[in-house]
Amino acid sequence: EHQLRELGLQEYVVLPLMAEANRILGAVALLMTEGDRRFRSEDLELARELGYRAAQAVANAQSYAEARQSAAESQRLVSMLDAMLAAAPVGLGFVDPELRYIRVNHQLAAMNGLSIEAHLGRTVREVLPDLGLTLEPLLREVFATGRPTGSMGLSGCTPAHPGESRWWEVNYFPVNEARGGVAMVGIAAVDVTAHREALEAVQSSESLLSQVLDTLPVGVWIDRMPKRPVLV
Repeated sequence: EHQLRELGLQEYVVLPLMAEANRILGAVALLMTEGDRRFRSEDLELARELGYRAAQAVANAQSYAEARQSAAESQRLVSMLDAMLAAAPVGLGFVDPELRYIRVNHQLAAMNGLSIEAHLGRTVREVLPDLGLTLEPLLREVFATGRPTGSMGLSGCTPAHPGESRWWEVNYFPVNEARGGVAMVGIAAVDVTAHREALEAVQSSESLLSQVLDTLPVGVWIDRMPKRPVLV
């Protein structure tokens, strides 16, 4: 109050800096220190207009700063995702609601037989014509339900091995957006062809051994120690 008296204050007006949605960002003060002039109604109207414009400028500056911060955070998350994709020992990819690839790593690209660039923006059916009809309903189900499919077996041909049937263990999982919907569906795949072929070879050998034993004229007992046939 003492400082105001020293200024020779005659009259003052304080108006809020109010942006849209009645958001108060601060206040602006108009002081009258000389003469006998007083604020008139048109002065107050001008002050309100100036306050509104100033509030809009402040709000725009804040929005710009927030947008830059959000963009920087988004870029940081994308960089983290790319690093995880590159380091993952399994095939990983993501498709949008139109079932177009938006991210894949080198492992999945190699399984499918196309470059990473050749995946981006193309649908699952365009990339994998022989498997598209099988994959599309599974992916759409995850988008619709928001639930992962769990690990499941898949077999077929890809451009990486044309005419050759391969086997994969695949998991489809949702990636939710902030509002709760499914923004994209992730794909995690492991090629288990070699493991399956080895298992089938073992099963075939066991079946052949069983057939041979069935044809022997004497009984055979397979002892675990020592590991050799013993006639009984």
